[in-house]
Amino acid sequence: MGSALLGCGLNDIKHRRNILSSLQATNAPLSVVETTLGVRFTIERLGSAANSVPLKTTATNWNERLAQKRSRAFAAGHTSTISMQTWIFLDQRDRLIDFEVGAQ
Repeated sequence: MGSALLGCGLNDIKHRRNILSSLQATNAPLSVVETTLGVRFTIERLGSAANSVPLKTTATNWNERLAQKRSRAFAAGHTSTISMQTWIFLDQRDRLIDFEVGAQ
């Protein structure tokens, strides 16, 4: 059951966070994360041109958390809907080490 099939309210964000917490606890591979959530992530690798560009010039708690997590990860993945965005952070073996989910 992918949360992509749900609407995009606060319950959907909580649901996605719960799923990702379980996947993070096992350091799930990217393929398992995508299959479980029913979404595809756009992945940026460490050292890529996209990864070297700051997320935003505006300092917000959200952007600061993303930047900190991305600095500790080998790769970052992103997917979004009209009302929710999901970031995943992967180690060098493409295993989930952290994530962020929020409204937009």
